[in-house]
Amino acid sequence: MRPRFPALLTCLILLWPAIVRGQCEPGWTPDLFGVVGVDQEVRTAVVWDDGNGQAVFIGGDFESAGGVQATRVARWDVATESWSPLGEGLDASVYALAVFDDGTGEALYAGGDFWGSGAQQSRGIARWTPGVGWSPVGGDIDGRVQAMAVFDDGRGPALYAGGLFDHAAGVDTPGVARWDGASWTPLGVGIQGEVKALYDYDDGSGRALFVGGYFTVEGVLPTTGVARWDGVQWAGVGDWSGRVNTMVAHDDGGGKDLYIGGEFTWHGDVQMNNVSRWDGHSWSPLGFGQDDFVHALVEYDDGTGPALIAGGEFDVVIAGGEGSIAQWHAGRWRGLGEGLNNAATALVTLDGDDGAELLAFGRFVRTGASRVRYAARWDGQAWSGFGRGVTHSVEDMVLFDDGTGEALYAGGSCSSAVDPAWGIARLDLATLSWSALGDAAAPGVNGQVLALAVMDDGLSGPALYAAGVFDQAGGVPARNIARWDGVAWTPLGAGVGDQFDRIRALAVFDDGSGPALYAAGIFESAGGEPARNIARWDGTNWAALGTGLNSDGYTLGVYDDGTGEALYVGGRFSSAGGEAAEHIARWDGRAWSAVGQGFDGYGGSVWTLAPFNDGSGLALYAGGVFSTADGRPAGLVARWDGTGWQPLPEDFTPGFGHSVRAFTVLNDGSGDALYAAGNFGVPAASAHDIARWDGNSWLPLGSGLGAIGFTLQGVVDA
Repeated sequence: MRPRFPALLTCLILLWPAIVRGQCEPGWTPDLFGVVGVDQEVRTAVVWDDGNGQAVFIGGDFESAGGVQATRVARWDVATESWSPLGEGLDASVYALAVFDDGTGEALYAGGDFWGSGAQQSRGIARWTPGVGWSPVGGDIDGRVQAMAVFDDGRGPALYAGGLFDHAAGVDTPGVARWDGASWTPLGVGIQGEVKALYDYDDGSGRALFVGGYFTVEGVLPTTGVARWDGVQWAGVGDWSGRVNTMVAHDDGGGKDLYIGGEFTWHGDVQMNNVSRWDGHSWSPLGFGQDDFVHALVEYDDGTGPALIAGGEFDVVIAGGEGSIAQWHAGRWRGLGEGLNNAATALVTLDGDDGAELLAFGRFVRTGASRVRYAARWDGQAWSGFGRGVTHSVEDMVLFDDGTGEALYAGGSCSSAVDPAWGIARLDLATLSWSALGDAAAPGVNGQVLALAVMDDGLSGPALYAAGVFDQAGGVPARNIARWDGVAWTPLGAGVGDQFDRIRALAVFDDGSGPALYAAGIFESAGGEPARNIARWDGTNWAALGTGLNSDGYTLGVYDDGTGEALYVGGRFSSAGGEAAEHIARWDGRAWSAVGQGFDGYGGSVWTLAPFNDGSGLALYAGGVFSTADGRPAGLVARWDGTGWQPLPEDFTPGFGHSVRAFTVLNDGSGDALYAAGNFGVPAASAHDIARWDGNSWLPLGSGLGAIGFTLQGVVDA
């Protein structure tokens, strides 16, 4: 069951989580808006109860899991359905994971081509102990560890590591080595080549460690690709034309046989095609395709009996699926649902209250129309992702009540992890569940949503407005902007711009003639009439604002400088209404005016605006990419009090590539504060990509983010 949270404080996204306030201190929650899956390839996985409950541990090339920084290794908590890091992680790729008790208790071992974790050096192999952290394993391995297994050769259980290396802790151990908890020892003469798989199996001649890869064993024939180590000596088990990547025991009705998968075509003069079965006496093929490479095998029972699951790179479409994963059952191969769109490189099974679940990891990012990002779950009927959040970038968020209760709407390139949703999705604040806007045939827009706003046009009640880059909403033609009333999408006249244009910002402003919706972005027309980069919708018609802006409008805000409310627009432009206005301008409902001397340096763009009272009166804050305001130094943020721009006392990290992208004002229980997100640092506050301004100084939010924050939304006591 997914956890429930008493209050959301702030959610900020480029796929980043929310801050939660309840009876505990504020902190980041990785699973509320959490990114589905991880951000790069997963190479290995193992299921283990580390003392904190059943969990799935993964290793690979990724740097984040569910939006949480997790460098090459991560933990998925089965009970809470959340990701967490393993300390500082490891500094290069992880290829193998295994659980082993060296006499001091079970621990997780990771193998790869890394050099260690943080300041802790542990080349090739490292040990993770909960509550302790990472530690070396008897000394360095001088190459890549690609496979690990626990095997008892009669002297007690030991951890075996195989890969591409020559020495372990200085001991000559070509290709494969044994760790008994005290020292590393070789396996006879070792192997010449690389090891990709290790497996403990009894083929009728006694338990042995089966080794797969691309190698030979000196003096032992035939041992090309597969060999058997009984604790004393090597024996040959095959003569393969290519690489063996994986092994598993599976009972297909006649007893537990050993199945191997890889990148091979022949065994001797018999065509095998990448999957083969060893019954203790001979090898036999399973009718796989010649170009269908196999990276992982596992036995899985969906309730209809044990099946062999193969994951890899399949060119042949199997039973309607996309390939890359298939099951062998009752003497034939068939697909699993819609399959995976790229290689599955690691497979494990998980027993739960509702039956067994198959977990797949690899290089894929999609199953059918659903994004799953390198990690997916099969319950016997359908695929789903790891995490319940969004699956791509979020550009804007807003609260809206469609009559069924207030909910948070997120727009961007995102889709919902639970319900297919294009460009926009709805988070129910009571159940913390995502849903699409519209029917299954057209759930959202057919492009990207960059801006959201809520307005009552006085004609048909409050509605949600979504704008960006699209030409359909809910399957209905709608050029770059559409209205959602809680039931259906409708266009706003002829829309804004054409297929090459976009709307970047929306705001509601009353110029004295009633509330209207204002849209800014990159366009030359609205409602079919000229309107340059900014336009007004009154509920019926579009209208231009004079001659508009001479370049892109990025953000809109409403502020009263003491002379009455006005609409402020920030962006990349240098004039508004034909008058000079450096990247910010003011519209009072009749005419444009400049706002001081504006901004310059590093491109001079304004990305976000927000009124905020820091205790000295309400002021308009501007954030973006600039180094001066009114000709004076200002590090990405400045304050307008109605007479001039003032920099804030503590500068953000200056320079190209840094920016402030989003503001929101929120009272988290300690008073109003201005929150900023983007791509920056505040050295004096040790803040990264997000920070809190209380009117006197910038404060960090935990360890910050690890990527650009594009939007912020405050939600109090939701």
